[in-house]
Amino acid sequence: TLNGIGYSLAQFTLEPEKKSNIHKIKSSEIYYILEGEAVLMINDEIHQLKKDDSVYVPPMSKQYIKNIGSTDLRFLCIVEPAWRPEDETILE
Repeated sequence: TLNGIGYSLAQFTLEPEKKSNIHKIKSSEIYYILEGEAVLMINDEIHQLKKDDSVYVPPMSKQYIKNIGSTDLRFLCIVEPAWRPEDETILE
C-alpha cells in the first residue's frame, strides 16, 4: 500500500481527438468522467461516456480512452491496488 492507502487516484486531461495508449494493468480501475465525451475500449468492447459517467475496468483488460468531443476530456482514474509502473504493459 501507499502510505496505508490501497488505491491510487489520478486526474487526466485529453485534448479533442487524442487517446491514451492501448494498455493493460494488473489492478482494477474505475474511470469517472468530469468533463467531455469519450469512448473507452475494454477488451474490444466500446463504451460511450459523458460527464458524470463511470465504468469499471477489470484487471488485465486491454484498454484505451479517446476524447470524441470538441472540448478537453477530463477524467479521474481510480486504481486498486494502487498503480505502479511495473504493473502496466503498453500494447501499442
